[in-house]
Amino acid sequence: MHSSTTLRHAPSRLERAAYSLSLYSVVGIFIGFGAYKFTTHEAAAIFPLVSHHPLFGWLYLFFSQQTVSRLIGIFELASALAMAWPGHWRIRVAGSLGVALTLIVTVSFLVTTPDPGGGTFGFLVKDTVLLGVALLVAARTFAQGYVCPHGEIALPASR
Repeated sequence: MHSSTTLRHAPSRLERAAYSLSLYSVVGIFIGFGAYKFTTHEAAAIFPLVSHHPLFGWLYLFFSQQTVSRLIGIFELASALAMAWPGHWRIRVAGSLGVALTLIVTVSFLVTTPDPGGGTFGFLVKDTVLLGVALLVAARTFAQGYVCPHGEIALPASR
């Protein structure tokens, strides 16, 4: 009985293209989200959401609406840029998980905000899809970090 089995997997062009499109779409969206947090309009728009959240509402005791929005924007921009990082795979995993964390918090606003408004379903669906892509990128990048030379992946033996 072998302790591991070797599997050769070379992603197809379509798979690589789909991965890149998914990755850079989320990165682009998050760069836009992060940059928008620096506007007065967005700072006012997120105030009712963030101020009612048990993990983040306290920020307004110490910082202005605009400062809180900018802090969130900095985190979103940093996560997006790390997710797009072509260098070390650990940076891309950290960025992808940062984007995923942001999306989990965003989805949690639906529970913590007293009156989230009429666009709740679209809000949830959009962020759920983005969350799935961010986690997929994190998982694939993490797995690729352990790829052996020549594309071989060590897998545990099946029993």
